[in-house]
Parts: sequence; C-alpha cells; structure tokens
Amino acid sequence: MLVVDDPALLAAWNASDLAFAKVALGPEAAADRNLAALAVRPDMKLVLDAVRADLEAAAKKDPKSGIGLRYSHRRFDPAWLTSAESTLVLVAIVNRPDRQPFASSHCGETRLVYRLQYGTFLLPMTWNAVFWQDPDAGQTCADVARRWLASGNLATAERAKAAVTTAVLGRAIRVRLKSLETNVQTVRWPSSVRGDLGGHAEYSLRAFHSDAAGPLRKALLENTPDVEAMRHLPSGKGVLLQWLRDPANLAAIDRGVVRVPDKFLATQATSVTPHGFGRLTNRPWRQVFGVGDFAGVPLQKLENLRTPAGLLRRLDSLTCQGCHQSRSVAGFHITGRQPSGTPDGLDIAVSPHLHGLLPFRAQASQWLTGAMTTPSPAVPHAELPTTIGRMGDHCGLGDPAFAGWGCGPGLRCVSVGDPEVGTCAPEKPRLGSPCDAGPLSADPDAHRDGRTTKGKTVCQAGGFCESAFAGFPGGICAGSCDASNPAAACAAIPIFSSFNACLARGLPFSRCAAENHNKKAMPVCSPGAPCRDDYVCTPGPDGQSTCMPPYFLLQLRVDGPRKVTK
Repeated sequence: MLVVDDPALLAAWNASDLAFAKVALGPEAAADRNLAALAVRPDMKLVLDAVRADLEAAAKKDPKSGIGLRYSHRRFDPAWLTSAESTLVLVAIVNRPDRQPFASSHCGETRLVYRLQYGTFLLPMTWNAVFWQDPDAGQTCADVARRWLASGNLATAERAKAAVTTAVLGRAIRVRLKSLETNVQTVRWPSSVRGDLGGHAEYSLRAFHSDAAGPLRKALLENTPDVEAMRHLPSGKGVLLQWLRDPANLAAIDRGVVRVPDKFLATQATSVTPHGFGRLTNRPWRQVFGVGDFAGVPLQKLENLRTPAGLLRRLDSLTCQGCHQSRSVAGFHITGRQPSGTPDGLDIAVSPHLHGLLPFRAQASQWLTGAMTTPSPAVPHAELPTTIGRMGDHCGLGDPAFAGWGCGPGLRCVSVGDPEVGTCAPEKPRLGSPCDAGPLSADPDAHRDGRTTKGKTVCQAGGFCESAFAGFPGGICAGSCDASNPAAACAAIPIFSSFNACLARGLPFSRCAAENHNKKAMPVCSPGAPCRDDYVCTPGPDGQSTCMPPYFLLQLRVDGPRKVTK
C-alpha cells in the first residue's frame, strides 16, 4: 500500500481521527474545524504569517496583480487563509519507504496531504503533514514495511484502513510530526496576458519542522540552495562547489540520496509553470553554477550524471521547485480524487511523476523487509521515473547525459522550449502533438521569460492546432468531435470571454462550464497513458478522460469567485 486516495474513506477520517487540526496541532485543537478558529493558535499563526508574507512579496514584485478576475495578473486572496468558510481537507495518504536513506534512524515517512477548501471550492494550495515511520519496541524497519505490505491482501477500502490504522492512527501523532509543508499558487496570469507561454503561474514552497512536542519553526528546504546568498557571497559559492566535486558527494547525487549541508540551503522557494525546466526559476543550481564549473570532474561513469549538464539537471530535480515542476499537475504531485460526477474534477489525481515512481517505492518497501538482497536502487530521475518512451515522456536532445532518454517506435524527440530535454511525439504531428512550440528565453526573474514564435505546425489527419495564445502550452493538435478516432474523445473547451464573465457574476462553476464551451476532440488519457507536460487528465462530457490545460479547471486557479454562491 503506497497511496490511499479513496474519497469516501478519506472523508470519514477527515471528520475524525485525521482532521488537520488534530493531526498537526494536537488533540487540544481537534474541535477547531475552520481556519478562522485555527489561525489564533501559535503554531498555525507562524505558518499562516509566513505564507501571507510570501503573498505580499509576490504582490510587491507584481504591481499589476490584484484579487479577482478584473485584474490581468490574479493573486491568491490572503483572506482565504483565515476565513470561517475555509477548511483543510484530507485528499491522500502516502507511504514513503523510499525516504529511509535520508534518515537512517527512521523507516521512511507517512505523508498526509490536505488541500485548502473555501466553501465548496478546492483551491490551489496543499499542506503536507509528514510523520516519521518508526518501529514499535522490539521491532525493526522490516516490521514497519511489512505492516503496509500485509494490507495488500485485503479489499481496497479494508486494506487502506488497516494500513493507515497500523502506520498512523495507533501512534502519538503530534509527537511524531516531522514537518508541515506548504505549496500555494500565489499568482496566475492567463494566456491573454502571456500568450507565448500559454499563461503563467507562480507557487511558493515552504517547510516547517517540529521537535517532538515542541512548536513548529521555519525549516530549510532539502537540497534547495539559497540562490541569493550564493550570488552575494562568492566565497560560499566556492565552498559549495568544492563540496559538490567530492567523489562521495557526487556518488550520492548520482543515486539521488544526497543531503546538501544546511548552511547552503534556502527556507523558501518559488516554482513557475508552464514549461518546467525550460524556466530558470525552476533550476536554482543552474542559476548558481554553469557547466564550466565542473570541467575536468570525472562524471562519465556515473549512471545518472555523466556530464556537467547531467549533474546540474540531477541536482535541480532534487530541489523543491525542480521536483514540483517535473511531470507534475500544475505544480502539484497529488491533488486528490473527487467523488464521481464532481464538477471541475480530475480523473487522475496523481501526477505522471508520482505514478511512474510507485514501482520504485514498492521496491524500496521490499528492500526494507529484507526480501531484496541486492543494494537499494538509485532514485529514478524526477523527470524520467520510467524509460518507456511513450508519447509525452521526456527524451534527450543531444547531451550524452540524456542519451538513454529515448522514444518508442513511431515517435521522435521534439523540443517544446527546453534546450536539453524534449517530449516524445509522433513523427507526423497528430492528436496531442505540440504544434505551437519555440525556443524559450529564460531569466532568473520568471516575469522576463519569453518564447520565440516559430509558427504553428500543421496537424495531420484533419486535425488543427489549439495555440498557446488560447491557453494550450506549446500548442496541441486537436480535432472535430465527429471524427472517428479511438485515441480521441470529445472534450468541453471553455470559451474564456463568456466563461470568465459568468464566473465574475458569482454564478456556479458547473453552470458557467455547461453554458460556455465548445466541444473538440482531445487525446484520451489514463494512468498508463498520461498527458504530456502542462496538461491534466479530466473527465469529458462523454465519460472518457481527456488531456486539458490545468488552468481550465477552477480548482487549480487562484482567480475563482471571491464569494461562494450556493
């Protein structure tokens, strides 16, 4: 058992043992069900003040931004953080046996993922309550791993309940809280403002740690360098470079289990979408160092590094922003399944990155039990947890470090702006292919990023190109709903002018979506056939799941209605 995301089961726990207040703040806070009540508690105030400061910093940096649809740059409303209508709802429980190498005195982590909900609307913010997995007296990590594995013999709901009960509920939760991690979309620019990129959104990432039953405190972000400090302290950069060149540290980077010393790390990170590692903001190590800094360092025999470009990309993938922008769902790796038929829902609530890593995590669990006698495997690259080479998977564009990142039969590697790594797409552009791509110019200030327009690619088989300026990052080949194509299904594409006007009047999302859309054929998706970067799998009007840009969904945008309308 690696992920528990059954909506009914989570809803029951959310109302009882795993309510956020009880889990994160202790039994004395169990009766506090909304953020207005929680905000006065010291631990919660510390977290909310830090998030609010990040929102204020984003607003100061972006003077065109404001709250609501009348602004061209739309901000997260800080009032949601302390509203009586705001709650934190449990959307997933994740077993992380693969985290054991990072803290050998523990047996991995259990993560409880909550989302911020305002009235009936899910907002683009997650809160992860992270706990150490530890053995009971007289037991070992093998016993902890077996507890999770034993639940696999039961029915789905039963095994989830058994696994979580033994791993979490039967323990002193507050004492075992390792950290609280937040990820919030601070601002979003629609494609009408940044049409070359297909829109733009920014996220602030933070972590807060707890010592036993002590108060929460701001924490350093794992493997995420403080770029500003390195820029203003050349001597610190030199010391860090020397540390990176050490053969033992290079080996740990290669295996994905490195722990960069605290003195080099940041307490806050910003990630941006779309276009992942094509955006320099998502690559803090690449901002600090260039490939020339590693000239002469023997990397060729290291499995996941091989070249300086490979080393820097591996390092970036181990940072908070790099991980959250690797094959993610609009900056998140788990958003939560909604009950069937829920408007604005997601069919697949885990990212391609997370889904692709599940076999590795299962292997890590087997390794902890002792069932595997071989050494624990290297952590797969965040961008390439599998090497299938399916449509939409990442592929190398020439650097030897990515030579093994190939595409399957009938596919070729196409650049969608990132100069190092591309996307597997059909030889002849067809449904789902990028069709409005071009080189990206990336700057440490993401507001200055841009894309060179090369003109649209002609889509084959009667298809047509939905452009980046219409909100489709990199463009996507679509078709008519009357076409007979088993790889396509009909999708409801919002008509943005009338759709946004409807939302601005405070009308329900479901009504606005139903009354303001066109139907077009889009690629069918599933866990085994995920969408390419910057697209999510959503329920279509005919019951099939299709790939859509994430910001077509209200739950992944900060610019929804200000007030809840029944």
